[in-house]
Amino acid sequence: MKNHYNFYVLLVMALVLANCQKEEGPQVDVSPPLIDIVEPTNIANYVAGSNLELIVNIDENQELHEFSVVLRNADRTYAQTLAGGHLHATTYRIDETFTLPDLTDQVYTLTVKASDHNENLASASVELVVE
Repeated sequence: MKNHYNFYVLLVMALVLANCQKEEGPQVDVSPPLIDIVEPTNIANYVAGSNLELIVNIDENQELHEFSVVLRNADRTYAQTLAGGHLHATTYRIDETFTLPDLTDQVYTLTVKASDHNENLASASVELVVE
């Protein structure tokens, strides 16, 4: 009889454990940062050697890790990193002015990349026409 009792106790314990709901652990961030290029606007026209106003907002739901801003012409003979760095914040704003290169009749792509601490990567680009 004692064996039957032990069997029933084990069966009840197994059923109780099977029906227990596990606590949810911390949520893993799978969302990349949000990048909003305010200035320059896409397909904007500029004069070679003129100033380029750069305004970019980067938002992240947990914490940013790094960002970069690169200006590159279409045939990739010119590339310049305009801004970049390592940071620990949920929002970051770039508001700076840069001088465009003196290369005329070029189409440039301005690319902003940002990543968070969970290795989610975001990228946004605009094209500029330099005459």
